[in-house]
Amino acid sequence: MNGYTEDKRIGASALGAYAGACLLLFDIKEPYPGYFRCHEVVRFVYRYMKKHDTSLGRLMRTMRVVDGVFAGVEHSWIELAPDIILDVYAVARVPMVQLIDAAAYTLLPRLFKEGPYRTDIDESKIEELQSQIRNEQEEKCTQPKKKRARTKRGAQRC
Repeated sequence: MNGYTEDKRIGASALGAYAGACLLLFDIKEPYPGYFRCHEVVRFVYRYMKKHDTSLGRLMRTMRVVDGVFAGVEHSWIELAPDIILDVYAVARVPMVQLIDAAAYTLLPRLFKEGPYRTDIDESKIEELQSQIRNEQEEKCTQPKKKRARTKRGAQRC
């Protein structure tokens, strides 16, 4: 069952971006909890989606990284479109990746407050995330033929 927000507010492109972010972050390994900060993870996902996700459509023009606070905690997230937030490293909430209708009449969207753009981004952490994804993709592509991932039509993805 799809709710009103999914049907009328969010749209297929945003749902695709959410699903893509979930899949992208699924295989990320942290040496210890909190090793990667939301500020770097958000930029990693944003850059990856801008470069690789052709299904984003009009979101490619509107999506942006936003730095600010969530419930008083320094935080970063992706604004896919006005009033549509993709939070890829949710603060004090599960699941970690969340898609939020910021125009909804609930408390949650009001906890996101935009602030100044951060200047303390650790680019080496973003590169480490990119390296993990590259290694994961290479590993999938070098598996024996019978174990390779297949698309709906049965063609190999790699």
